[in-house]
Amino acid sequence: MRPFIEPTIFSSDRNVSVWNVELLHVGGFLSRIAYETELATVKRLYDAAVTKSVDGADPELHKWLLNRCLHAMKFFTFRPSTPSPEVSNILSLAFYGASPQFNIYSSAGVRNASDVRVMNPEMKGFIKELPTLPEEIQTAASEMVAVLQNKHMIRQIMLEDVMKELKGRCLEEAEMVQCIKWRASLPRQPNFDQQFRQQFLSAAVFRIPAEGDKAERIIPLLTIRTYVNPGGLVPIDGPFPSHTLPFSFSRQLGQNVLAELFGWSVLNIHEWVAFLTSPPPGEYLAPEHDPTASPIFAEKLLMVLAKGWPNTSKANQDDIVHRLSGVTCAPTQQGLKLPADAYFPGAHIFPDLPVIQFSSNTPIKGQLEKVLASLGVRKHVDLQLVFTRMIKTGDWTVPQLVKYLTSVRDILSQEEMKRLQQTAAFFQEVPAGSDPAIASSMKQKRWKLKDLYEPTEAMRELGLPVLEWTDVPRWKPGSDEGM
Repeated sequence: MRPFIEPTIFSSDRNVSVWNVELLHVGGFLSRIAYETELATVKRLYDAAVTKSVDGADPELHKWLLNRCLHAMKFFTFRPSTPSPEVSNILSLAFYGASPQFNIYSSAGVRNASDVRVMNPEMKGFIKELPTLPEEIQTAASEMVAVLQNKHMIRQIMLEDVMKELKGRCLEEAEMVQCIKWRASLPRQPNFDQQFRQQFLSAAVFRIPAEGDKAERIIPLLTIRTYVNPGGLVPIDGPFPSHTLPFSFSRQLGQNVLAELFGWSVLNIHEWVAFLTSPPPGEYLAPEHDPTASPIFAEKLLMVLAKGWPNTSKANQDDIVHRLSGVTCAPTQQGLKLPADAYFPGAHIFPDLPVIQFSSNTPIKGQLEKVLASLGVRKHVDLQLVFTRMIKTGDWTVPQLVKYLTSVRDILSQEEMKRLQQTAAFFQEVPAGSDPAIASSMKQKRWKLKDLYEPTEAMRELGLPVLEWTDVPRWKPGSDEGM
């Protein structure tokens, strides 16, 4: 229903005035017919070009059609008339009121204006499929665009439009970054943010293309719950579990944005170790990122643990120890070993024992030593192994054994001390002038320490069985060995 216009403003004769108004309405209708006819021609040319080519309309044709439509829009832009502005107003009212279906040229060809959106510059980086007004039309035909907006025939991009775009396709990595930056620019509204968060995460999916030996990845944002802190402990070159946002993506966004908008947290070393030791089904570690296959990566993992150990909770420390103590992640000169089968350099008393050895020659001290000790790396050789080798091979003398025991006495357990007291691992000194047969027999027998006496002249004169002590340094009762 067209608005009522007082006809007397065009003539003192009412009939003539009504006639004039009706003629203006007819002019507006005819203008609209001319406009729609031109747009129909543009649509036919565009659709034919799209049908013939799998890549869409040729850029040059697209530009030519856009300019043709732009000419029509500028031609039918109604400006104030003189001496009476009502002439222009009536023409405009008839032009736009002729039909609610107003066609306009968009990024997807000629569409109904109600299906086209005015592009928001902040959304340009990720809105691709939604029909939008080209920048040229927004700029050169701004007057008509403003009228269409005022009449609600065309509108700005709404949240539902964004959701439709996200649900309709998989975004590229750069597009998703721009999408999240736009999301971060919206005013914070707690109730709305919580509701929209779930909708946004459920719909958003992006793709990381294949690179080198890395396959293409399709990542739904709903599966993400952690991200990498570039200044944190976990190395930025990974590897990372599937629930961690790739660093190439997160480094382009502020960490506060990721935490506030989506509730994600920084990937900590406990989660990282859990992934490295027990990858979820379907996720695999490359050999160079497997602490049980790569000594270099195992060393890197231990260094990360050492750096973060003081700030790791006791519960997480215990879980890390539980996970790593059962895998071959201790780098030694003999390759990767279980931590409990490896030794600190200070415990290197047999040449064939696996001793911790880093390719970087990093000294084993401080927090690194604490981590290795927590994992079960041995600070001394098990006494039973020492006794077994001493008895079987005869490579060790009593002074060598006592010197070793002196060096580790502070870390021997009560059980080991009892074993030491009860083990017959020591020789008795053969008295001078003994019969060769008796001497040979005495050299074969081993004694417990409690059954022997100090190798002093006083004990020898009393004829007591004394500890064999033939090597240097000489026996000194007040020395560490004697004590």
